[in-house]
Amino acid sequence: MTSAIRADTTTAFAGRAGRAGTTTSKTAARDERCGKNGDAPDADAHLIGLSRRVRGEYAEMPGLRLTVPQAARLFSLAPDVAELVLDGLREDAVLHLSPEGTYSLRR
Repeated sequence: MTSAIRADTTTAFAGRAGRAGTTTSKTAARDERCGKNGDAPDADAHLIGLSRRVRGEYAEMPGLRLTVPQAARLFSLAPDVAELVLDGLREDAVLHLSPEGTYSLRR
């Protein structure tokens, strides 16, 4: 894996989760699922682990191009969780989202 792919996502997810006044519908949905009242560190740790797993798959298969439903099936995730992870990696400049709706490794 390259160092860009191995980069730690802890601060990226923590930063998005902690932004004041910038709650998106995806973040709000995650917060609702996780309870966000004490379970949040476990939920964030879970998302970080999923992010690392998805990064690893894209690193091992650089030509991989997946839609959200395809990623959900491949990684055995709920579609909203798959979208949250993929969008997080896109925001971190790891993945690129094509106009057709496929996520691929940013080159």
